[in-house]
Amino acid sequence: MLRGTMIGNMYFKNRADAGRQLAEKLEAYKRSNCVVLAMNSGGVMVGAQVAMALHADLFMLATEEVKVPGEPVAIAAITTDNNLTYNP
Repeated sequence: MLRGTMIGNMYFKNRADAGRQLAEKLEAYKRSNCVVLAMNSGGVMVGAQVAMALHADLFMLATEEVKVPGEPVAIAAITTDNNLTYNP
Protein backbone atom coordinates (compact mmCIF):
# COMPACT_ATOMS: atom_id res chain seq x y z
CA MET A 1 0.00 0.00 0.00
CA LEU A 2 1.39 3.40 -0.99
CA ARG A 3 1.45 6.09 1.64
CA GLY A 4 1.87 9.68 0.60
CA THR A 5 0.15 12.45 -1.31
CA MET A 6 -0.87 12.79 -4.95
CA ILE A 7 -1.02 16.25 -6.51
CA GLY A 8 -2.10 16.07 -10.13
CA ASN A 9 -0.17 13.14 -11.51
CA MET A 10 2.76 13.53 -9.09
CA TYR A 11 3.19 11.35 -6.00
CA PHE A 12 5.04 12.58 -2.90
CA LYS A 13 6.13 10.33 -0.03
CA ASN A 14 6.42 13.37 2.26
CA ARG A 15 7.31 17.07 2.16
CA ALA A 16 11.03 16.40 1.76
CA ASP A 17 10.29 14.19 -1.25
CA ALA A 18 8.07 16.93 -2.70
CA GLY A 19 10.94 19.40 -2.31
CA ARG A 20 13.39 17.09 -4.05
CA GLN A 21 11.00 16.54 -6.95
CA LEU A 22 10.32 20.27 -7.24
CA ALA A 23 14.06 20.98 -7.21
CA GLU A 24 14.52 18.64 -10.19
CA LYS A 25 12.01 20.74 -12.14
CA LEU A 26 13.85 23.94 -11.16
CA GLU A 27 17.30 22.67 -12.16
CA ALA A 28 17.72 25.59 -14.62
CA TYR A 29 17.99 27.94 -11.61
CA LYS A 30 20.87 26.05 -9.96
CA ARG A 31 23.62 28.46 -8.88
CA SER A 32 21.74 31.38 -10.49
CA ASN A 33 21.84 33.68 -7.46
CA CYS A 34 18.19 33.04 -6.58
CA VAL A 35 16.48 32.62 -3.21
CA VAL A 36 13.81 30.20 -2.02
CA LEU A 37 10.97 31.67 0.04
CA ALA A 38 9.15 29.12 2.20
CA MET A 39 5.88 29.80 3.98
CA ASN A 40 5.34 28.55 7.52
CA SER A 41 6.43 25.21 8.91
CA GLY A 42 5.05 22.94 6.17
CA GLY A 43 6.68 24.91 3.41
CA VAL A 44 10.05 25.06 5.13
CA MET A 45 10.67 21.33 4.67
CA VAL A 46 9.89 21.62 0.95
CA GLY A 47 11.86 24.85 0.59
CA ALA A 48 14.91 23.47 2.39
CA GLN A 49 15.21 20.64 -0.13
CA VAL A 50 14.84 23.06 -3.04
CA ALA A 51 17.38 25.52 -1.58
CA MET A 52 19.95 22.77 -0.97
CA ALA A 53 19.59 21.37 -4.48
CA LEU A 54 19.80 24.80 -6.14
CA HIS A 55 22.56 26.09 -3.83
CA ALA A 56 20.25 28.98 -2.96
CA ASP A 57 19.51 30.88 0.23
CA LEU A 58 16.33 29.95 2.10
CA PHE A 59 14.06 32.51 3.74
CA MET A 60 10.88 31.85 5.72
CA LEU A 61 7.74 33.96 5.51
CA ALA A 62 5.68 33.44 8.64
CA THR A 63 1.98 34.07 8.15
CA GLU A 64 -1.25 33.53 10.03
CA GLU A 65 -4.41 32.60 8.17
CA VAL A 66 -7.55 34.72 8.54
CA LYS A 67 -10.55 32.40 8.48
CA VAL A 68 -14.31 32.83 8.50
CA PRO A 69 -16.25 30.30 10.59
CA GLY A 70 -17.75 27.63 8.36
CA GLU A 71 -15.50 28.39 5.39
CA PRO A 72 -12.85 25.76 4.57
CA VAL A 73 -10.44 28.19 2.88
CA ALA A 74 -8.76 31.18 4.53
CA ILE A 75 -9.94 34.55 3.23
CA ALA A 76 -6.59 36.22 3.87
CA ALA A 77 -3.18 35.88 5.47
CA ILE A 78 -1.31 38.32 7.67
CA THR A 79 2.48 38.40 8.04
CA THR A 80 4.51 39.08 11.16
CA ASP A 81 5.04 42.67 9.97
CA ASN A 82 1.23 43.16 9.66
CA ASN A 83 0.93 42.97 5.87
CA LEU A 84 -2.43 41.58 4.81
CA THR A 85 -2.97 39.59 1.61
CA TYR A 86 -6.51 38.72 0.53
CA ASN A 87 -7.52 35.43 -1.07
CA PRO A 88 -9.69 36.42 -4.07
